Amino acid sequence: MDVSLPDQLGAVERESCVATQAVIQKLNLPALPEQITGQQDVAYVPVTRAQWKSVLRDAGLSGLQRETDEKVAEILRLRTASGRTVGKQLPELLRSLHASVVALGAVAEEVSRFSPSRTSAAERRLATDLARANRSEAQALFACLEQGWTESAWSAVRRYALAAQAAGRTLEAAAGTDHAGLPYEDVYQRTLGVSAEQVGPGSGVASRARLLAAWSEAPQMLDHRLRRSMRHLIDDSLPLTVILLHHLAVLAISDRPLVTHRAALLGRDLVTSHLKSDPELACSVMARHVAREPEMVSAHRGQIAYYEEEYQEEKARAVMDLHRAVLEADVRRTAVVVLGLLGRTVPQGAPLATVRDLLAAQDGQPLCKLLASTIRSERSLSPIFLGS
Repeated sequence: MDVSLPDQLGAVERESCVATQAVIQKLNLPALPEQITGQQDVAYVPVTRAQWKSVLRDAGLSGLQRETDEKVAEILRLRTASGRTVGKQLPELLRSLHASVVALGAVAEEVSRFSPSRTSAAERRLATDLARANRSEAQALFACLEQGWTESAWSAVRRYALAAQAAGRTLEAAAGTDHAGLPYEDVYQRTLGVSAEQVGPGSGVASRARLLAAWSEAPQMLDHRLRRSMRHLIDDSLPLTVILLHHLAVLAISDRPLVTHRAALLGRDLVTSHLKSDPELACSVMARHVAREPEMVSAHRGQIAYYEEEYQEEKARAVMDLHRAVLEADVRRTAVVVLGLLGRTVPQGAPLATVRDLLAAQDGQPLCKLLASTIRSERSLSPIFLGS
C-alpha cells in the first residue's frame, strides 16, 4: 500500500523551520547519482517475458519507493517539532532518505540492463521512470526544507511522490500479469541464439558437450552475441574458454536473472579486489576450493546412484546423500570461499545456521548478505545460485 502524503503542509512551527534550515546548511551529503539513461538506450541482456517478470519481482522497486515515502513522512512530522528534536532527528533521517534513493537508483540501473521480448516500450521504461521520480522527490524535499517548509515547494515533493507511486503500482501489475495465452518462447533461442533442441536437457550427453556442439556451428557469431549480452561481466580481452562459456550460458537462461547477474557481479568484484590487494590469500583460498573437487564428483555420483539402486534401503541412503548435497553443497562451498577471501574461517562441519550467522556478521559485504538470505531457518535454500 502506498504511503499517503498530505496535499498541504498546514501549520509549521517557527522553531522547527529555523532548526531545519540550520541542519540543511550544515549537513554535508554527497550529491545524488545522476539520472540513469533511458532503458531503451542501455538494455543489452536479452530475456524472455517470463524472465522479465522475474526481474521485476526480484527488483522490488515499489517496496523501495515505499521506503522513500516513509522517510519523507517521518521528516514531514518534524515540521511541528521543537528545534531540539529537529536538530537531533533530522540529520539521520536525511542520511537515511539519501541512502534509500541511492539504493533504488542502483536497482533500477540493474533492471535497465535487461531487454525483454513481447514488452511495450512504456513498460520497459517503468524502472527508469520510477527512479527519476524518486530522485526528484528527494531533491524537491531538500529544496522544501531549505526554503523553510513553503507550501509551493511541498507541492513538488508530493507531485513526484505520486508519479513514483504510480510507476511502482504499474511495475507490480506487470510482474503479476499472466501471459499464459502467449506462444511458447524458447529461452535458449532468446538469450543464447541457439535452440532448446540443441542444448536442452537430454540423456547420455552432458550439457556442456551439447552447448559446445551447438556453438561450433556458428562460433564467431555466437561469441559476439554472448559477449555483448554479458559485457557488464566480462572484458573483451578475456578469452571465452569452455568453462566460462558454460557458466555464462547457465547464467543467461536462469529463471531469476536479476539475482544471478547480481551474484555474479558481486563475486567477480570481490575476487578481483582481493587478487589485487592480497594475491597470496586469494590464491590460497581458490586452491583449497579446487582441492575439494572430489566432493563435487561424489555428489554427482550420488545422484546417479539414486536412479540406479534397486533396493529401497540403498535408494533411501542415496536420497539422503543427494538431499544433503543439493541442500548445502553450492551455498556452503560458495560461503566458505567468500568468507575465506575476507579472512574468516568456517568451522569444519558447521551447520548452515552457523554459516548464515558468519555471513550476516560481515557488515558492508553485499555478497555475504545475498548468500545469507538464501539460508532459511528451516534449512531450505533458494534455488538462485549456479551449480558447480
